Amino acid sequence: RFDPKVVEEYCGSVLHWLKDQCTTEAGSYLLIREKASNMLKLYDLAELYGQGEEATAQPERPFAYSVGMMCFRMGDRLLGSGTAEQQVEARGLLLKGVEMVEADQAPEIIASAHEKIANTYLFHEEGSQDDTSGAAASSGASPDRSEKKKKKKK
Repeated sequence: RFDPKVVEEYCGSVLHWLKDQCTTEAGSYLLIREKASNMLKLYDLAELYGQGEEATAQPERPFAYSVGMMCFRMGDRLLGSGTAEQQVEARGLLLKGVEMVEADQAPEIIASAHEKIANTYLFHEEGSQDDTSGAAASSGASPDRSEKKKKKKK
């Protein structure tokens, strides 16, 4: 069993360390701990991907695939929510994943991500339309086409 006080003290010290280390405003960091180790490693993604001040022509991207796949998974989970804000956040994560994972590494995932990104735009449009045009948009037909189909059936 874990002693709650010890866990709280450890978490507090980790948070304090993170506050000291994460100095870039709105920066992205990767925190990892290997299975057999108690040591935490913190990487500034801007530096790893050549977005920092010391950017090189061809930056080495050792964690691009892993971080990109994590962005895909997080974005995919957010898509299940019903709010427009979370759909926009999911879109951003999916776009970041597409940017980080090279197409030849995971072509099926990249294609799926593009489809999901497109669907977030449809979701956003449906929220601002009435029920009949929203249903037409979700079926892939334009509102005008669905109305023409209804008239032909009569």
